[in-house]
Amino acid sequence: MSKSGKTLPLTCGTIVSMVENRTDWGSPSTKQGYDAMAVQLRGCANGGFETRVIDDAFCGEFARYLLAHVKPSSARGYMEKLRTIMRRLKKDGLIAEMPVMDFKVLFPKAEEAEKVFLTKEELHRMQRANCPSKSTKDAFLFSCYTGLMRGEVKGLLWDDIHYSGKGLVLSRPIENSDEHVKVPLVEPA
Repeated sequence: MSKSGKTLPLTCGTIVSMVENRTDWGSPSTKQGYDAMAVQLRGCANGGFETRVIDDAFCGEFARYLLAHVKPSSARGYMEKLRTIMRRLKKDGLIAEMPVMDFKVLFPKAEEAEKVFLTKEELHRMQRANCPSKSTKDAFLFSCYTGLMRGEVKGLLWDDIHYSGKGLVLSRPIENSDEHVKVPLVEPA
């Protein structure tokens, strides 16, 4: 509840302020995702951004705005982030009700993206290709051989690589878990 003991109307300004003032993000990529959602929220709310009330009508408008400006999978992600923030505000007693509990009805069914992989021949051609930045090329090839994403590669330490009976293994903790992911390193990696 607010200092006066009353719940406040949920506005775009409230959401963006919460995103901007939060310091306990789990990772830099999580913060980037919420920052990107806030940018889209500002874009949709346009004019009287700070006082624009988020209700069922606005949620529908935001969903249509997102579908016109980003991929459907990104739109869903932004709406999920908005819902997460609203849940936290409701839990903290700052808002009385949450608009549109089921955001999924606002979006078309997700299409499964076709996963594309490089062939061995394409990887060999990449190794032989000229590239202005050897470190960028090496990082890309390392990602291809390990399946790690760019951010995961950037965060690697030599301590993450261990020798097992069968060769080198990359072992990293899984974020927000007690488990580790183990990736056997093939010769090119």
